[in-house]
Amino acid sequence: MNLAHAALVDRAWFGAWDFDPLLGVALMFAAFLFARGTRKVGSRSASTATEVARSVAFYSGLAIIALAVSSPGHALAETLLSAHMVQHVVLIVVAAPLIAYARPGLPIMLALPSSLQRRLRADGVLRLTRVIRRCVANPPMVWVLGAVALWVWHLPAPYDWALRSEMGHRLEHLSFLGTALLFWAVVVPRRSRYTRHATAIALTFATGLQSAALGAILAFATQPLYPTHAHRAVAWGLAPLTDQQLAGVIMWVPMGGLYVAVMATLFLRWMREMDRRLPPHEAATADTRERS
Repeated sequence: MNLAHAALVDRAWFGAWDFDPLLGVALMFAAFLFARGTRKVGSRSASTATEVARSVAFYSGLAIIALAVSSPGHALAETLLSAHMVQHVVLIVVAAPLIAYARPGLPIMLALPSSLQRRLRADGVLRLTRVIRRCVANPPMVWVLGAVALWVWHLPAPYDWALRSEMGHRLEHLSFLGTALLFWAVVVPRRSRYTRHATAIALTFATGLQSAALGAILAFATQPLYPTHAHRAVAWGLAPLTDQQLAGVIMWVPMGGLYVAVMATLFLRWMREMDRRLPPHEAATADTRERS
């Protein structure tokens, strides 16, 4: 796979499929483990609509990742900054929440051979993994890691290196997807726990704020910040600054709208959880006041 594409001067991007064998193997292996583990989970409990929905979400997330980094859109993303921003948005706010909703950790763990599971427990690997998860998956750390990944990779030097280097581009996508999975794992609740909603709302607001700030910087910049994209945009007859401003708007408006929608949904769920925990007579009084 050659991630450092030349500019698509003929604009025939729709035929520029770029399959990555390493990515393909990784995604198929993940799908295999999830399917095998899901069958074991299903044998322990009755199949439910939620389990089916999680399976659909997981496979859909994997398919979206494959399309985002292997389809013709990926080749276009190597040429235009605005298209590259769309690719990042798809990974962060489409593929990642689908996979996070699926909660693939337990099925994948159960899919491993029993001997390997016993070995991991005996060696303390699982205990160490839980400790690391508690340290990394807490909301403040999730926000810090996400902000570092987003801002560092959008600095001109690291960004241009990622465009020119296969390893750099893989690290960029992996860091975006990994930090997004951590974020959505916190925001998407495992079960009905209304005390988590306030934390999730605060994390979503902080994440959306720093994402919007970066989008605004790109949208209002007075000169192109990424030399490689600047040259490639010209080949498409597009002014480099216009391409960059469009990329900033894409990061600012659609992602900002999604974060607002997530916060509104979490707030409504929070209110419903609080209502369910009210004593019956207080709930009836509150309902009467709302109707009046």
